[in-house]
Amino acid sequence: MSQASFGDELPDLPTVRIAAGLSQAALADGVNDILGAVWLCADQVSTIEQMDHKGEELTRRQHRAWYQACGYGDDMPPLDLGNPYAPLLHRRETVIKHILNWPDSAFGDEDTQAGFDKAGLLANVATGLRLPRLLVSGGFDAGKTFLCKKLIGDPPHDQGGLLRSNYAPETKMITVIIHIDHRPPWLTQPVALMSAAFDLDRLYDQRHFKAELLLAGDRSLIDRYAVHQKQKPGDAGSGNPHGSDTGYEPTDTAVRAPENAVYCLVFMAAPLLRSLILLDPPGFDSGMVLDQERARKMAGLADIVIFLSQFVGFLNARDFGLLAEQVRALQLYSRQAYPGMGAFRNLYVVATHARQRQHDIDHVLSEGARRLWGDSERSSKLLQRRATDAGEAQRAPGRLLERFFAFYPDYPFTREPLREDLADLLSVPFPQAFNRRAKTATVQTLEAARLYYARRVTRLEEMLSGRRLVGDEVRLAETAQAQVDILVARYSKRLEEILTQARRAGLDAANQVADELYDPVRVEQMLRGSFDSFNKATQNCGVLIKETIQGRLEAALKDPILLYRAMVREFAREVVTIDLSLTGTTVNLNDEALVTGLAEKLFGGAMAGLLALDVAIIGTSFSALAFLGPIGVAVAIAVIPLVAINHFATRWQELAGAVVAKFRAGTLRASLHDAVEATCVPMREQFTTLTSKVRADRLADLARKQRRSRQTISDAMACFRRERDLAEENRLRVEALQRSLKDGDR
Repeated sequence: MSQASFGDELPDLPTVRIAAGLSQAALADGVNDILGAVWLCADQVSTIEQMDHKGEELTRRQHRAWYQACGYGDDMPPLDLGNPYAPLLHRRETVIKHILNWPDSAFGDEDTQAGFDKAGLLANVATGLRLPRLLVSGGFDAGKTFLCKKLIGDPPHDQGGLLRSNYAPETKMITVIIHIDHRPPWLTQPVALMSAAFDLDRLYDQRHFKAELLLAGDRSLIDRYAVHQKQKPGDAGSGNPHGSDTGYEPTDTAVRAPENAVYCLVFMAAPLLRSLILLDPPGFDSGMVLDQERARKMAGLADIVIFLSQFVGFLNARDFGLLAEQVRALQLYSRQAYPGMGAFRNLYVVATHARQRQHDIDHVLSEGARRLWGDSERSSKLLQRRATDAGEAQRAPGRLLERFFAFYPDYPFTREPLREDLADLLSVPFPQAFNRRAKTATVQTLEAARLYYARRVTRLEEMLSGRRLVGDEVRLAETAQAQVDILVARYSKRLEEILTQARRAGLDAANQVADELYDPVRVEQMLRGSFDSFNKATQNCGVLIKETIQGRLEAALKDPILLYRAMVREFAREVVTIDLSLTGTTVNLNDEALVTGLAEKLFGGAMAGLLALDVAIIGTSFSALAFLGPIGVAVAIAVIPLVAINHFATRWQELAGAVVAKFRAGTLRASLHDAVEATCVPMREQFTTLTSKVRADRLADLARKQRRSRQTISDAMACFRRERDLAEENRLRVEALQRSLKDGDR
């Protein structure tokens, strides 16, 4: 019986019956035959048609039977696009077969670190040669799993189907549906539960796959772990804590229990799965926070998105927010990469459970497209770029509306447009683009591997000649030594500037205090201001004069001494920095204790002594005896014998005159100058001695490294030669694989 065309309106039940040329009695007989029970008679058909033209009071099974009796297929046939990715899969099979045959011993630790061992090559090849991914997304009751089942032809769950759908939150893992022929060769079970760290791009990386595998088994794993359920796993009383003995389970911590799996890989035979990988995430509004996070995790994995939202309440606020996120995550395919593919071609926004009339459906879809196009805060700019890139900027709003569909599986009028558009996309534009991309990716991956092995051969040959081994460590040491020499010269010059400043300030202070002690009036003022009686002045004037001299010179030399201290610290930090920069080490150089420890570790006692130099200067130079020296002390004390002062006078002026006379008779000014020099000279001598020791330590370290390099050459030769031979063999293997692929392309 041919199917009638009803134009833009969804037909009601009597219209469908009349178009099929059936009487009410004939329709009743047909429905009863399909249901296998006497359910309808002609009078009941008349009553239903009068009361409920849309059939909204019928059960879903009765509704399908009505359409089937009128000549419409009772279900949506699965998509079958043939095998458009045969070139891609052939290249992948060829490359993987070659690499799997390479011995594990052909690769070393350096190859593993660089990603060019067997596992790394397999992962890179598989990533570049993957099939496109179709993400079916939406709320928990939008019918995601139901649509997936229809696309792949999975029968109802109670009839042996792998996937389970219902009008309640079912899916709680990210279900990844892959063709059974594309299952990794080391996996024998149809279902695998994977941890949160599993990377879908590394599906064919055996080491990664096994590390993230939590449990593998038959379809019962889906019912026990991948769907929401009231009973906990193991409650069935099987004796196994996971409810079954099917499959194997690696023993690990509770974190790696199957209940904590994030991905459920399902391998099954379905025609559509030869053309893509199907992603069925949990509903993002299922009320379970973890499920919502997992649903959003899929946004960056998809090449095509089918976003589902119930017709009633189509694109509510939560739907719209997730749709905008996924629009941003979709790749912007260019015309060059995907010729013939229009703007937004890989986006489908579907209103499910759409049993309304076509006029109502068109209005709801048009309003949804208008909202998405005008969503300037989230998706509008991206959509505009995509339209411009596809050369359709002027027609962009209309093109976006073309990506909105209605879907109700029992109505051929609403299910076929989505199915036909999806079939058109997956049969031409995507296969062409992905096959080209796969070929390019394979060429790039293998050429990168070939160049890596070729460079490794060259590098190992340099090491075999001894140039590389001897050169690296010694060159670093020589560089460090040269930089230390530059630092010593620069800081020695800076030290002379500080010493010049110290000498000038010290001599100025010495001359000033000498002038004061040569002036009777100023000496008398100093004595009167310091003592409250003449007797105390005669007894303690020597101590006063000594403290005056010491205080003046301390004040004059304080700033140069502090500059010297800062210079020594800065020198130490720069020397430490040289070694750290050459070794790639980073530390906090403002940490004085850390710098001191590193300096002593790197340069032994020389640098530690240099860092302690300021302590010696500050701690000892300003003591009275050490600062003035024997000459200064003699001048300050011995020239004023107390007996002479007592005999001299009974007045302050006479006492002051006696002090001045003694100083003029002595060599006070010269002694003070000598005291200044005695403070400055040790700074230069100690800095020179210790920096010379630092330099000697560096030279000794350089000599040790040269000896060590020479001693290890002979031991390393055999290792280098073996690694060189392995790298050369791997280079030849890659070149053989490249030739094999070129021959296959011909």
